[in-house]
Amino acid sequence: MDQEHGNVVLSNLLKDLGIQVRSMFKPGVLYLSGRPRPNPPVSIPFEFFKVASENFGEIERLETIFVNYPLDFLGYKNRPLFPNLTQLSLTCSDLKSIEYVGINRNLVKLYLNHNKISRIQYLNDFPNLENLILSSNQISKIEGLSRLGNLRTLDLSSNKISVIENLESLQKIEELRLAFNKIRDLGDTEGLKALNPNVKVDMTGTTLTSPFDTILVFKKKLVDLFPILSTLKKIKRFPGAFKVKQKQADDSATLEPDRIFSSSQPIKAVCFSNDGQCIFGSLGYTHLGPVDYSIGIWNRKSGEMEGKFTGHKLIPFFLQPHPRGDSLVSGGCKDDALVWNIETRSIIRSFPGGNGIGLSSDGKDLAIAGKNGDIQIFDLASGDKKTECGAEILCRASEMARLRFSDSGRYLAVGYSTGSVEIWDLTDSSLVQTLLFNELQDLCFTRNGHYLIVASQFRVYEVALKDLSWRRSSAQSGKIYSVINDPCRNLIVMGSKDGAIRFWNPDSGEIMNSFDYGAEHDRAHAHDLHCQLSLSNDGSFVMTAPLDGKVRLWKDVFKNSLEWRPQNIFPEDLHAF
Repeated sequence: MDQEHGNVVLSNLLKDLGIQVRSMFKPGVLYLSGRPRPNPPVSIPFEFFKVASENFGEIERLETIFVNYPLDFLGYKNRPLFPNLTQLSLTCSDLKSIEYVGINRNLVKLYLNHNKISRIQYLNDFPNLENLILSSNQISKIEGLSRLGNLRTLDLSSNKISVIENLESLQKIEELRLAFNKIRDLGDTEGLKALNPNVKVDMTGTTLTSPFDTILVFKKKLVDLFPILSTLKKIKRFPGAFKVKQKQADDSATLEPDRIFSSSQPIKAVCFSNDGQCIFGSLGYTHLGPVDYSIGIWNRKSGEMEGKFTGHKLIPFFLQPHPRGDSLVSGGCKDDALVWNIETRSIIRSFPGGNGIGLSSDGKDLAIAGKNGDIQIFDLASGDKKTECGAEILCRASEMARLRFSDSGRYLAVGYSTGSVEIWDLTDSSLVQTLLFNELQDLCFTRNGHYLIVASQFRVYEVALKDLSWRRSSAQSGKIYSVINDPCRNLIVMGSKDGAIRFWNPDSGEIMNSFDYGAEHDRAHAHDLHCQLSLSNDGSFVMTAPLDGKVRLWKDVFKNSLEWRPQNIFPEDLHAF
């Protein structure tokens, strides 16, 4: 049976379990995913694939299986299946145990990140395993690794680990990731000394607790363990957030919008034209009835809609005018990226769709997060592909992404909905750093290029590009939806669920200004709806667009500037390294 027909047969068999095969995008790779994700999750015993193999000739040739789907378990009883399988990804599958993921002894790469696994067990049958990714789970103890002598990469980031232990058997380990844990003890130091002294240890964002009094003591102990270690990533300890004066009832200026632009459809993205005379907004949202996926054009002074750009098949989540001012770039949400002539409202050029797009500040480069997990950089003028990076990271293929260029064009930040943020150096297409946060909302670079600002679910983080250290800010209240940089001042504008827009100085940690939306019923963030922000190029207008179909224009927000003073912005040990 040919592969195309085999796909149909396998799809039908999977549909009996409520699952759809999204694609087999290259020979030997199976990608299962589902929307909406069912509750409770389904079970996929691997005996099922044995039955499927009778009708699907390619099933035993699979080398990679990628499942982005909630599962109860995956297992087999009679015999190991998939004799050629070397890579298995069960990312975001709601797995609570590793008990049933046994496939065969040839497995080399196993991705189990973003699940609910609490213990490391049942892995001794994988003697050839080299990459084990268990980040973003609920693991509290390092165990069950004694027979994984060939392991080269172990990722336990974003778990609940408190003691570094039981690693002495990993004689071939090259990279150990323990970022974002709460380490209180180094455990058996003699066992750690037996490891390769050149192992790369990532403990970014580790919260240090007793018995380590200071980060200096902790780092000294690590250096003693790895005396010739030159690639140890910097550890930062932040006992407290930036302490900014908490918002009081009368602290925020209550302003009335200068103008409100109404639409019959919710608005998902907004931006100003370069001259500030027009406002562009993508229309429609799939949960709220029929939409036409167009981009509306409003006159800023009159408030009248002057027309639409029509051509998208899905909602464009990204809008940005070209620096020349004669064209507009739109796209995202798995639809093609389109370049529009603003005057004629016609499509100049299209690029293959992906999970997110970003435009460089000089308008020369367009970055697209591809559907297969790769990141492609195109020349906007010619349409030619300039470079590609990260294609082998399969588990990112289904994640929505936000892409932001630094003003210099050197760095590209790619943030994924699950919370991972990658920083790429475009001079050599190398991955500089990967950071893990909780449910990414938005990100942007500061105007001076010193920091990358990351808005996770309830916290804003500041990543210094100079040394990739990061710090946390409490300069917000409630859930953050949007962060953008001010084109005229070195400030970050934040919009959050509490109904306030804040202007934040990332260098000092100070809130320079804040204004409220006024009446509770008219607040853009009064309900749990995403709100987009945009600033005019001269910095005099702020535009907010929640999903209520109203774009609000705010003028002269700095007339009554509120000068809040921060307290203890930088803890003493922040400058330890």
